[in-house]
Amino acid sequence: LSFVRSWCTDPTEAGYVEYIERVCMPLTKLANKLPKTKSKLSETDTNTHYLGEYTKRVAVHQQRQLSNRNVYLTECERIGVKPNTELTASLSVVDGVYDMKELRAAGLNLDQLTPLADVIVLNQGLNQIYLQNNCLTSGSITLLCTLLRAHEGIEHVNLSKNPQPSAAARVAIQKLISYNQNIVTCNVQGLGPEQWHVQIKEQLHSNTQKRMAITKKLKEAKKIFDQLDKSGTGELDKDELQDFFLSYSFKANSSVRGALEIIKSPKANSAAQAQKMAQAFINGNDCKGRQGVTFEAFLSYFYPDWTVARALVCSPTSPRNSLQTSPRNSLQQRPSAA
Repeated sequence: LSFVRSWCTDPTEAGYVEYIERVCMPLTKLANKLPKTKSKLSETDTNTHYLGEYTKRVAVHQQRQLSNRNVYLTECERIGVKPNTELTASLSVVDGVYDMKELRAAGLNLDQLTPLADVIVLNQGLNQIYLQNNCLTSGSITLLCTLLRAHEGIEHVNLSKNPQPSAAARVAIQKLISYNQNIVTCNVQGLGPEQWHVQIKEQLHSNTQKRMAITKKLKEAKKIFDQLDKSGTGELDKDELQDFFLSYSFKANSSVRGALEIIKSPKANSAAQAQKMAQAFINGNDCKGRQGVTFEAFLSYFYPDWTVARALVCSPTSPRNSLQTSPRNSLQQRPSAA
């Protein structure tokens, strides 16, 4: 979708559909005919390979309802390392609850994060991680970067004053903040040359600017959603969605790449088109037993590639009360009037 919006010259629903049929589908068919080759797992991909292993372990931890502390102790025993006393004491002892918002492990003389990896994975609400003044190896930093790519809520990371990592580990940090653009602060003091620090700062600045732009769009979308939600249920039914498609049109968003901008436009679509688009929207949305479409599902229509937007909705530091969001819905395809 990002490719289509970048190259399609007609930023309308019909234009997108025509471009996909004319350009994307033939390219996809051609790609499928190319011979498939197996790529060997490089040394820097070892931690990515690890992700498949932790999935099984995390499921076992959840099934056993282990606390964060017991998950850490279990992993220390499995790996054969001595648990860090201070870190152990800082972890929750509540069974089966994984709601950590902060991981504060600065100055604990940690040299590896493998025993802590499953704790990080289980606590998907982590917002801040402080690991400065430790002895982390390049492998541990690379592993952390791999794990945090999946954390949509993570915003602040501090790795400063650890031993200077390898070039591969520094690349992993760059990839992390480039891929996970929810991260707006990443302290890497003492970890690399000046030019590398400049690149890190530039990417963090870009992340912050994108966050500001999306925050503005979030508020605009929420205002429209609330105006449409005449029943005040926090969900839009088919009639309310039809009113939306009757009154609004869309164009490529100039400030947020890969998104659409909502434009007030009376008679944007015919009644028949609006009805069809509303039904397609309902059909494409997993309502999970609800009668209508939540704000998050409504938002995902305009931000299909919306990790930053979703993080802002769900982040503990976001103006959640003003957004009044509902639990996450899975993303749906955009309905087309074609």
